[in-house]
Amino acid sequence: FVHHRAEDGRGPMWWAYEFKNPSALALFKHFEVTEDSADAGGLLPADTFGGTAEELAELRADAEQRMPGIPAMLQQFAEKLEEVKRQQAERFDDDAAFEVDPAFDAGPQLDDEEEDIDQDEAAEEKRMPPEDDVAAKVAALKAKAAAIKDEI
Repeated sequence: FVHHRAEDGRGPMWWAYEFKNPSALALFKHFEVTEDSADAGGLLPADTFGGTAEELAELRADAEQRMPGIPAMLQQFAEKLEEVKRQQAERFDDDAAFEVDPAFDAGPQLDDEEEDIDQDEAAEEKRMPPEDDVAAKVAALKAKAAAIKDEI
């Protein structure tokens, strides 16, 4: 991507000069991005600098001093990227371990006849069960979850 150009013919090297970024300038020099090509308007990357000749010389000197550290920086970045990928893979594996087993019995399923309950029975089923029924159901679900966890 360091060699890509926008429609106006500018690329990362122009922006490194324009924003006076010695680290970016060093990185692009490391990847041998040319400074000798003009953009669509005929400007070279250094023409976008917008500072004095002395400041431009300082920017270039600063970039040159940073260049020896670029390979180590890239290596650290690659190592960090691999670590993040490893962590994401582990997280995915951990998440996959908690997926519901398709063989898990979700309880009785209603057939077509049972679905045709009259409205009075449906209203009766919607009311909240007594508190001890809820506690018993919660305990049963916890036991079922523990059994599934043991199987995994």
